[in-house]
Amino acid sequence: MPSLIFTKEDGNEVAYEFENEDVGIGRHPDNEIPLDDVNVSAYHARLNRADDGYEITDTSSNGTKVNGERIETARLRHGDRIQFGPIEVVYEDETEPPPPEIAKMHCRSHPDRVAEERCAECRESFCPDCLTEVRRKKYCPACKVMAEGSGPVLLEHDRPPVCPEAKTALILALVSIFCGGILVAPFAISKALSAKRTIADDPRLGGSSQATAALVIGMFVVVVWIIALALGLLVFIQYRAIPHS
Repeated sequence: MPSLIFTKEDGNEVAYEFENEDVGIGRHPDNEIPLDDVNVSAYHARLNRADDGYEITDTSSNGTKVNGERIETARLRHGDRIQFGPIEVVYEDETEPPPPEIAKMHCRSHPDRVAEERCAECRESFCPDCLTEVRRKKYCPACKVMAEGSGPVLLEHDRPPVCPEAKTALILALVSIFCGGILVAPFAISKALSAKRTIADDPRLGGSSQATAALVIGMFVVVVWIIALALGLLVFIQYRAIPHS
């Protein structure tokens, strides 16, 4: 079954499968695949079933890209990267036949063999023996080293968009260290908790580490200020208790 694959910051993937003739994608909850991002249009794009797969049509003002190129309408192939604003997904449909240009091409490493499909990174054509699957994508030997070299760390173009609230929370937490701590830190904590809820509700968003850091820093600043105020009050009480001539 065709699907769009979202990769979370921790390396886990979430698949949105579909088989309808017409699939809406966008920020509005009426879409079959809703995307919660202010930079995504309410009705950003549509997937329409073609004879042997799906076509994507851009219906936004922000633009839709397939493999880095802005499109109006494009025929999707297994492994294509689709970008809706800052959100990037991978289209998967392993049941589709290879595209005509691949069927006529030969493996880059073995010219006497017919290519099966393209490497997910360099997009060169390779035979089945040259391609290795890494986190549900197929890579050639050279790109496989880069994909596996850092373990669960994602390639740069696969990183999910960071939750804006997580960024704001971390900035507020850092500001609270240097000025307005007891006033700013609670706002940082509130934003961090809100960001964590948003990320939990939308697996396509990253920023969990930023939200956690903001929460820890904010709580630390609040505790330090409470201790400082308590000590100040204690010193004031003791000072008032001392008789003055």
